[in-house]
Amino acid sequence: GVSIAFCQIADEEIGEPRFSKGDIVIMLSDRAIDRCSTYVDENTTVIYDSSICNTKPEMKAKEIIALPANKIAHDELSSRVFNIIILGAVIKATDVIELKYVKEAMELALGKKFAVKPELRELNHKALEKGMELIQAKAAV
Repeated sequence: GVSIAFCQIADEEIGEPRFSKGDIVIMLSDRAIDRCSTYVDENTTVIYDSSICNTKPEMKAKEIIALPANKIAHDELSSRVFNIIILGAVIKATDVIELKYVKEAMELALGKKFAVKPELRELNHKALEKGMELIQAKAAV
């Protein structure tokens, strides 16, 4: 099936965790495009992986951004950091958290692996920055 996850970020307390439409919706498969379209309206930014999805999302949205994250991960970095490219894209698209805090969180979560293989730290940081660059350039590479 399709995996769906929700994340709410705010600089104040979130009183009601329910919502009907997302500010940003990320679609990483054709099935996700079908299942997640109900969370999109004219105020939503849609980011989809154009290297995985066979069809472009056709919906009324503020913006639809094609991001070939899977292809870029495979061709330029490592398929293991596909998700980190997506994370970088979300960071840049939302501008609600600074990159240094994300890197600190990665260090907490992956610090032991980074200590054993320091090149993993550099690879993950490159993937984060690549995702941010792609969104800044509005992707569609």
